[in-house]
Amino acid sequence: MAAEGSILREGLLRLRQRAALEVEALKARRMRGEVDPWDGDFLRDLTLAYRGAGDEVGARITYPQACTSARRRKDDGLLLSLVRMTRLFLNPDSAESHLRWARELAREKGFCGEEARCLNDLGVVALELRNFPLAHERLLASLGVFGALGENEETAVPLMNLACLGFARGDLAEARERLAVARVCAAGNLSRVLAIRLLQAILRAVEEKDFLGCLDELQEIAKEAPASDDLETLLALGFALGRAYLLRGNPRSALDVALPPPRWGNDDALAYGALAALSLEAWETMDVAPLPETLEEAEALSRTTSLQAWRYRQTWVPRLVLSIDIPVRP
Repeated sequence: MAAEGSILREGLLRLRQRAALEVEALKARRMRGEVDPWDGDFLRDLTLAYRGAGDEVGARITYPQACTSARRRKDDGLLLSLVRMTRLFLNPDSAESHLRWARELAREKGFCGEEARCLNDLGVVALELRNFPLAHERLLASLGVFGALGENEETAVPLMNLACLGFARGDLAEARERLAVARVCAAGNLSRVLAIRLLQAILRAVEEKDFLGCLDELQEIAKEAPASDDLETLLALGFALGRAYLLRGNPRSALDVALPPPRWGNDDALAYGALAALSLEAWETMDVAPLPETLEEAEALSRTTSLQAWRYRQTWVPRLVLSIDIPVRP
């Protein structure tokens, strides 16, 4: 196995185990009566821990409970942070209305930072739905609010998404410019900087056809990625490394290292379809017959009418970023 494959898989396993321990610790506190079992903050933390541990069933049970608690207690700040998590559980077209409601609530309450985060996530949803003009408008609005608040580090998030929009529209100059500014804004945040460097490495491959330079940079990022404690970065890096190895003519290493790209909501089949499609390319290069289940996963991605499926059919599947750091399923 390529060295990076071991590093990434060990990192994912460590994060999953840590989240599982957090789940048990939170449940133990509830059993001892140390917390109100219906407290919204507690239920939100348990939801995030469940997701980090890969327990989607547990997360889908506690998430609506957390929302109900926040509404009953009229905790607008908590409710906003919870509603912005809807894309983790819903498809983008379903999450859209919830995020628009959250944006209106944030504006009504004068929570400017929350409004900027909602605008970012609305921009992500519009991008997923391939409404590029609306995505651009929303992401620029988020960028403007964060800029007015002096939130340099958070400004990096809509900038990264604007770069992904540039990839999607074929505007590589915009992607390059946005990423350069985002990297300056995110200085000091290891997770964010690594995510930006990953996108810059992809840009290098797409714009300059420098597949060796891209692979070298991704290998350097892999050495630092486990320290970031960011599941999405590890997953995105695994997929990008698989693609880079394949483009460099090393299909065996591509198969060793590749991981499904980050996914939200009901996108599991789409993400594994993207991984299967990459695997089929590698096996074809090696003149090896594909596994039937892998062929089925890739064909399912090509046939689906899911509105966001186009993203997973991209060569690199550049990573989009929601406005808060949230664990995803390993």
